[in-house]
Amino acid sequence: MVSIILAVYNAEKHIERTADVLLNQTYSNLEIIFVDDGSTDSSPQILDELAIRDKRIFVIHQNNMGPGVARNTGLNNAHGEYVIFLDVDDLFEKDLVRTFLDKAIETSADMVICSALRYDEEFSLLKPFPGALQYNMLPYDRDSFSPEDINDRLFQITGGFVWNKFFKKSFLDKYNLRLADTYCYEDMALYCTAAVSAKKIAVSHKELVKYRVNAGLSISDNKDKYVEDLITVIRLLRKYLDDNSLYIIYEQTYLNRVLSIIVQVFMSYHSQKAFERLFYYTKENLQFEFKAHDKDYYLNENNYQIISIFYESETPLDFALKIHTRRTKASQDVFYKYWPVPYELLAKESRVALYGAGNVGRDVYIQLKKSDYCNVVLWVDSAREKYAHKGFPVRDKKDMLNEEFDILLICIKGEEKSVAVKEECINMGVPADKIIQYPEFEDKDALIRRLTENE
Repeated sequence: MVSIILAVYNAEKHIERTADVLLNQTYSNLEIIFVDDGSTDSSPQILDELAIRDKRIFVIHQNNMGPGVARNTGLNNAHGEYVIFLDVDDLFEKDLVRTFLDKAIETSADMVICSALRYDEEFSLLKPFPGALQYNMLPYDRDSFSPEDINDRLFQITGGFVWNKFFKKSFLDKYNLRLADTYCYEDMALYCTAAVSAKKIAVSHKELVKYRVNAGLSISDNKDKYVEDLITVIRLLRKYLDDNSLYIIYEQTYLNRVLSIIVQVFMSYHSQKAFERLFYYTKENLQFEFKAHDKDYYLNENNYQIISIFYESETPLDFALKIHTRRTKASQDVFYKYWPVPYELLAKESRVALYGAGNVGRDVYIQLKKSDYCNVVLWVDSAREKYAHKGFPVRDKKDMLNEEFDILLICIKGEEKSVAVKEECINMGVPADKIIQYPEFEDKDALIRRLTENE
């Protein structure tokens, strides 16, 4: 049996639709536990009526104590061999449970992570959600692995949320793994402690969840108010690593994860009090550890640049002024050591040819092949023999003339070389309007307009 746990707070417009999808899963041996966390709308009544209609639905009512406590209440009352925590306002595939369960049994994994899409309710749009499963951080050649196989980036393979993760309950109980008793970042505590404790982790490349944004419901929309919760979870995670002699193994992924969240809060804060609280906490408790490592230790160059500015800032105001220009264009200032797919430039299910098999090209190729977002019909490089010898299916650039594709994505980091390759491809007969350079060396807005006009 599989236990599905949903914390509910004032979610009356989503409950019946979600219950219907879950009750009609292709795997039916379920218990669906709704924990009403002190709702003040009609959610309690709707839940009680659903429990009468189907014996697989169980409802627990409690005073409002936050999503961490609510989910733990559900977990403590679960009877399934496996458990999954879902958000009541999200959308789910009908084979969600079956897919998770099959993967868990097939791989004997303690935890399975799936891919996902982002559903923007305001515009009724489905968008890629690379943060659900970062393919470029995973082992290249397998879908299940030991956490120590990727100990330097374990916390970066997925977001800290739990709604795309499937756990063996006996594993959670053995290590007493639970969510933090907080209103925010509570799920990060469970994911990270489970990840380092698991014997095996598996991934499913199916997009089983559509995560709803701009719905005005999720507590994650208001994280700037919960700096105290973030500090609590940072301390809980560090204590768990220390108590279990795991810090030395996972120090790099831990510091990168903590730094990433701290920078995110600094760059998006709306509360002066919260900003100042996090500034002084970081100065007193984390700066020494961050500063002990050089640039190459950090997986995100932008985070390193921000924390370097932080080192030089004596007061919160000084720091805020120094990062102000970065904050106003933060979405344009993120540079990755690992290269995420530029999904916004690619149409779903389009035929893509890749040029370049270096770091950028390999990262993009691996992600596209595993995500099924686009169909990679060709991968070429001028040094084909070098990469083919390593086992990558790289072909000669002349093959571009014999293959049908919608987009040629040039994946070359240096602008001068990328421009030279683009000119070479045009001279070979590739239409210029099919070519995209990644990283983008032309204005992104202009590039998107060009691509849209050509559709």
